[in-house]
Amino acid sequence: MATRQRKRMGRPPGTGGPQELVRRHRVVVMLNDGELDKLQRIADSMHSPLGTAAYELVARGLKRAK
Repeated sequence: MATRQRKRMGRPPGTGGPQELVRRHRVVVMLNDGELDKLQRIADSMHSPLGTAAYELVARGLKRAK
């Protein structure tokens, strides 16, 4: 049986990397039930934790907003 590599989960890399890549600012968002359900479906489809899915959405949106 082939071994699949698991996607890294948990906290993002800390101070060990380049300063511009370290995620150290916390942002809190309040969602209603429907928004949370939709975000959970997105996270499930990405096979990622909820927080990672939220981060990916924000990061992609910020790249497009240049």
